Formats: sequence, C-alpha cells, structure tokens
Amino acid sequence: MKKIILPVLLLAGMTTVNAQNIYDSNGSLTSNRTLTLGSYSLAFKPTSTTNGLFLASSGNVGINTTTPVQKLDVNGNVQAVQGYFTNAVGNADPNIATTFIDNADRVNKSLVLNAGYKCSPVSNARTFIYMDMPKSQFDTAPTIWFALTNRNDMTRFRFYAPQDGKSAFSLYDKSQTVNFTFVEDSNNNNHFAMPKENSYVTIGSSNYGDPATGELFKLSVNGNVRADRIKVYNTWADYVFEDSYKLPTLEEVEKHIKEKGHLIDIPSAKEVEVKGIDLGDMNRLLMQKVEELTLYMIEQNKVNEKQAQVIELLEKKIERLEKGN
Repeated sequence: MKKIILPVLLLAGMTTVNAQNIYDSNGSLTSNRTLTLGSYSLAFKPTSTTNGLFLASSGNVGINTTTPVQKLDVNGNVQAVQGYFTNAVGNADPNIATTFIDNADRVNKSLVLNAGYKCSPVSNARTFIYMDMPKSQFDTAPTIWFALTNRNDMTRFRFYAPQDGKSAFSLYDKSQTVNFTFVEDSNNNNHFAMPKENSYVTIGSSNYGDPATGELFKLSVNGNVRADRIKVYNTWADYVFEDSYKLPTLEEVEKHIKEKGHLIDIPSAKEVEVKGIDLGDMNRLLMQKVEELTLYMIEQNKVNEKQAQVIELLEKKIERLEKGN
C-alpha cells in the first residue's frame, strides 16, 4: 500500500508547485491571459443565481440572461454617457448599387437604431426605427429613413431624405392614410399638404369655427393677413344682364335705403360686425351693383339721347321761325 500512495503524493506535490496565481497582491493580472470556452459558458454571478455576466460558447455576452442572442444582450436598463451606432451597409461608393433579396432584407441590413415592440411580421423592424439605406433596386440614391410605427405595423410618422435629394416628412392616421406632408424638393421649393377634406388650419387661436354661426373654416387667422395676391373662386354676377333679371327701379332702391339703411342684397353694418363677410360673395354682390348701375346708366343715356334729339328739333324749328320773321 505504501508503494501506491507515494507516487500519488509526489504527483500532488508537483501540481502544487507548478500552479500559478494569475493575480498579484493588488488583484491585477500578472500577464495577458486567454480563456477558451469551447462548448462551455462562463458565468460571473453575485449572490443571485439568475443575475450576472455570462459568456456563452457562441461568443455572445449576456447580462442577467444565460441565453444571449446578440453580441451583447442585456436584460435590464442600460446607462451610458454616449452611444455610437454604425451600420454602413453597402458599397463605400454611393454610386454603386447594393442588391437586396427583398424589402425585408433591405430593412434588416440597413437598421442602425431599432427599438420598441417588434411590429413587422416580415422584418426585425420595431416601433422606433432609423435606417441608413444604400443605393439599391429600391432606392435610386443612399437614403436616410426615420419612422415611428404602431404595433399594428402602421406608420404614424415618417421622415426620409435621399442623398442630394428632397427632404420629406409625413404624419399618418391609424390606417396609414396621410394627414399632413411637408416636402422640400431640393430646389428651394417648399410645399405642405393636408389632403383630407376635413382639414383645418388655425393661426393665433385653436378655434376654426364661427362661434355665432357654427360655420367651419379651412383657414382661421386671429390677426392680420398680408398677401400680394388672393384668388377666390365663386359664382359671378353676369346674371344681371340676363333678360329674366328683375332690375329694381330707382324708386325701389330709394325706398329700401330709407327703410333699411343699406342697398338691396348688401348686408347691413350690424350683420357684417357680427357675421363678417365672405370675400367671394361680397365681390360678387359689389359686381352685381356695378352691373346694375351700368344698366341704369344705359337707360339714362337713352333718355338723354331722346331729350337731345327733341332739343335739336326744337332748336331747328325756332331757327326756321326766326328766319321767317
């Protein structure tokens, strides 16, 4: 038995002699060290059995997860001073196109920042997404793309800008129908559109309706408006010249003014103060009065011409009588 025990003790002694401490007395490494995991994982745990730092055999690092699926997989909050996210997919030359398998492949490979609920059933796109897309069969130029999407995969906000091209952003409703779009076409031309019929713009107020009448206005401005040109589409007053039009007599006009204090068909000062005026309607009414005045002048001119003819005949008659004397 002694012959058997002795070699074992000698072997144990050799193992103790050859063992090295990888740290010095201050807890610093004494030299470079390499740890090969092989098919195993390495865990650094505090007292908890579920939390800690895990190095998986795949090379992925997990914090508070033993099954990390990304290079760094954190099950918890992250606090940092700065973050740099780079994903320059595609050729370094922006003129060389990249070929993607399909749109889902384009999205997955162009993702730079992707956060929130996974909303797309065909790609990894989430509710908050930023992409840096190269030139491809989908994009004629490298394009930046930022979007907010609800969990039904319906875009609610989108901004995109091709390199050396336009900038555009849009707001959408729950069915991904455009509510508002602003476009700068890269040639100093700006345009915004609200394509829905029930769209209203207010400036200086949140009220786009008339409190007195309940009428709604597409544009409401609480303040002055300055413009070089205003174009209004409306019906016009050419009906005054139709044979069926009943032109008021001057006696009727005079009577109306005495009784009402304003012209026929023209709103009173009190009505204008309460209800305001419609520029299109008011211009039509003013033109109506101009055309009515024109008809009055034409009739008066006919009377004047007849009177002139009578006067001329009288003058000739008087002249003959004087010569006969």
